[in-house]
Amino acid sequence: MNIRIEATAGCKVPLEYVTLALEKALSRIAMETTTARASFTDVNGPKKGVDIACTLVIALPGRPALPITRRATTARLAFDACYDIAVRRLEDERERRARARRRPRKYYAAKRLLA
Repeated sequence: MNIRIEATAGCKVPLEYVTLALEKALSRIAMETTTARASFTDVNGPKKGVDIACTLVIALPGRPALPITRRATTARLAFDACYDIAVRRLEDERERRARARRRPRKYYAAKRLLA
């Protein structure tokens, strides 16, 4: 499991919180070569408002990357919004893999019946 966190100079990112949350989410999927990258940018610069953008990209082996982007007033709120979506997508991926294991391919099933 590989986790990278990137931030621009104006963003105050809770590094430990982000790292622990991503480790927790990725440990559920039970895959060895999973990579997550969280990047935080201050869109408007010193202006106030909803301007902190969090982009979370999770790469699973054999699947396309899962990019998620959300904006909020703070880096933690933006990350929490991305994290909720990422957990749902990872749960969907885990369920998809479980369904695929339960139902063997037709050629495998036919070979077992003939043997």
